Amino acid sequence: MKIKRFLIVLGIVALIGCARGNAKTSSEVKQDTSSSLSSSITEESSISSSTSFTFNFPSFNPGSRSNSPFNTSNETIANKRVIVNLYNPSCGTASTEVLNERLKTYINEIAGTTLVEKIINEKCQIQANIPTKNNSVLIIGSANASGSLEFSFANKIKAVSITAQTYHKPYTDYATGEEMPNIDQNSVCCIEGFKEVIDLIPVNGQPVEKEMNFDLDSYSLRLYSKYPENGRVLIKSMTFVY
Repeated sequence: MKIKRFLIVLGIVALIGCARGNAKTSSEVKQDTSSSLSSSITEESSISSSTSFTFNFPSFNPGSRSNSPFNTSNETIANKRVIVNLYNPSCGTASTEVLNERLKTYINEIAGTTLVEKIINEKCQIQANIPTKNNSVLIIGSANASGSLEFSFANKIKAVSITAQTYHKPYTDYATGEEMPNIDQNSVCCIEGFKEVIDLIPVNGQPVEKEMNFDLDSYSLRLYSKYPENGRVLIKSMTFVY
């Protein structure tokens, strides 16, 4: 009987020991699993922190769009150019009294619009057979007085080009049969508002022709001869840019 009880007690002790052993093993497994998971998380964190990713998104600048209505960098605004021939002009001759209206009409017909609103002249004319026979040309000034020619424009004139020549009207000296140049020695054309002049003083006794360009940026233009005596100027052509 005592042996039977002893065997029962021994079995109970053995069962308790196994249970403890199993609990310890389970705790260790849990600890190992936790340690492994922690290690895995740390490793992944390390990889994430040492790896960078770059995303390139296209930039957007509305000012650089080719279809933008405000983009005018490739646009060119064309200037209008009117060339007026005053040497053998088709308007014919014109005295000082009728020059204003006749010259205005002539220029506006060439332009195809009202470019010139008004012309005021003093001692100017379009005369025939000057500088040579069968020719006509615009003259500023007279033999003993300076002259001026003033334009008022409907549009702002950006630039003007003027071709001018020394006044001369050659003639033949019948006593000698020699052709005389008959040149004005003080032929100089001035443009109001500009220090630079068109110097047409004869060189070696011969007339001088010059073409000069001026940035005007104005609704008016005034030409005048500088000297009253022997200072007439021939205006052969004018080009207006607006």
